[in-house]
Amino acid sequence: MRKITNLFGEPSGWMNILFKKSVLISIISLFLICSSQFLIFSFVITDSMEPTLSGLTTNDPQTFLGVGHGDAVIVQKTKSIHLQDIILYYNNRDHLLVLHRLIKFVNQTFFITKGDHNIFSDQDPRGLDLKPISINQVIGKVILILPYASFISLFILQILIIVLIIKKKEVQSNFDQEK
Repeated sequence: MRKITNLFGEPSGWMNILFKKSVLISIISLFLICSSQFLIFSFVITDSMEPTLSGLTTNDPQTFLGVGHGDAVIVQKTKSIHLQDIILYYNNRDHLLVLHRLIKFVNQTFFITKGDHNIFSDQDPRGLDLKPISINQVIGKVILILPYASFISLFILQILIIVLIIKKKEVQSNFDQEK
């Protein structure tokens, strides 16, 4: 029976892929910690940005990059934003960070945002009913999306917690036997 290998002759399989993705996420996280003055690493925790279309075309507002629940994003700290950019901004009213698409400029310093999955803009009374977003509230814009990265991180975290619980029980058992 023939083994399935990748280009480097290493065995292929879900554990190998999971390990490589974990290493990649660790390297990216380390890079982000070192360069935190320029970039922010964040997770998407709601479905308000679920993609309605896929692909990235900056010239065509009908085609854009979508961000989904469970994705991780890398945000470049900048105030230079354009129509259809996915931006991270601070919601002054609710004291939250929001990741939504810039859909309309009111003027040079205020604009309207909307989650791709939402029917109404954030500034619509039927939506979040926020005031137009000020450029001062903008933290940055999304430059990279890592699909499902938060789920992978949570999976690894759950495994570590299980291992720690098992180890704690072993230590407790050994301690009880010594008494």
